[in-house]
Amino acid sequence: MKKLYAFAMAVACAGTASAQITLTQGSYSSAVIATDTFAGGELPLPPLTTGSAQLWDFTGVFYENVRYYSDQYQGTNPNLPDATWYGSRSVKLGVFDSLRLKTQRWSGITSAGFMRIGESTERYAIALNQFGLGATDSLVILKQDAPYSAPYPLIKFPATYNSTWSSTFTLVINMELTIGSMSLNHAPFQYKSTTAYDFSVPGFGKAQIKLFDESISDEIDVLLERIGGVTTDSFLLNGAPAPSNVLNALQLTQNKVTSNYFAELFRPQEVNALVLYTYGSDATYASAKTSQFHMLRVPFRVSVQSVSADGKMVLYPNPVGNSRQINVKLGSTASGAYSYRLSQITGAVSGTGSIVANGSNELKIDLPATLANGVYWLTLSNEKGEIATAPFRLEE
Repeated sequence: MKKLYAFAMAVACAGTASAQITLTQGSYSSAVIATDTFAGGELPLPPLTTGSAQLWDFTGVFYENVRYYSDQYQGTNPNLPDATWYGSRSVKLGVFDSLRLKTQRWSGITSAGFMRIGESTERYAIALNQFGLGATDSLVILKQDAPYSAPYPLIKFPATYNSTWSSTFTLVINMELTIGSMSLNHAPFQYKSTTAYDFSVPGFGKAQIKLFDESISDEIDVLLERIGGVTTDSFLLNGAPAPSNVLNALQLTQNKVTSNYFAELFRPQEVNALVLYTYGSDATYASAKTSQFHMLRVPFRVSVQSVSADGKMVLYPNPVGNSRQINVKLGSTASGAYSYRLSQITGAVSGTGSIVANGSNELKIDLPATLANGVYWLTLSNEKGEIATAPFRLEE
């Protein structure tokens, strides 16, 4: 039987009273921007109760078997002022899982707050024949920097118990659409997404969490933040609302409205929340649907068989030794041509190549002889635009 979750209702009497927590720009003066590890918790999850001087006890949470990586890289972008780091983001545009927008979301710490600044994309193509369209039809996402219409504070300084704020912003991503049967050849196509967020800080206190090695953390000072948002997605073709024949072909919904609610426990000096709950469209925050528990900053503390950036593949052996050959195990059988990219933790590309899959769920990749010992990301993509990423270490 799973452990029953116990919460301190009179924390002060137990001798663990929490001083009120306020997050300011100085709270992130020594924040480290680096990849960290997280896992999802099995349902049901302990509630994120509101109020002052809480003690949130997560020591009885059972973690899912797969560990994930939250990739973050230091950097600057002249077109996105105040941004100092970025991480990967993936948005499903419609019904088809592989019709996804993959971006780098840029953030920064300013005197105003922990700010989300905008997003950028590399140029890549999604083949549309997988959706029943022509063999040469495609949706090309262009290389671009896309600032939010108004940068929004994930945490507005000073953030403390009972703080509230709101933000509305729009993201526009430029693409090119080719559908021969509709006489479209690299036609300008846009994804436009407008979100209105309401933020509140209904609690503060301490949290205790189980680490991935089953040890228990110290009590950690945290602020509870709730985020409620409504997003409206639309699509433009040649500067006008996309017609129904195009939307139907790609299984997209014009002016789709989605409600999302989140709750997070934020720590000083960490840009990733200690705990993140998602509630879907439940504005009451009553029952979490998914979760993330972030505790490990140092990569590769757990075995590679349980580590994946996105759950789609694992790499072995890990670390890779003198053989300089790495095995890629996919979640399903694969066929056709794949391209791959080897990247350093900093984001710098250390090698590229291609490989052909012949109906197996395992591939073998020979690493370049010039690759130095260290930590790398392997990014694998197929002709349909589907992408998977996982980390590995080279140690000869």
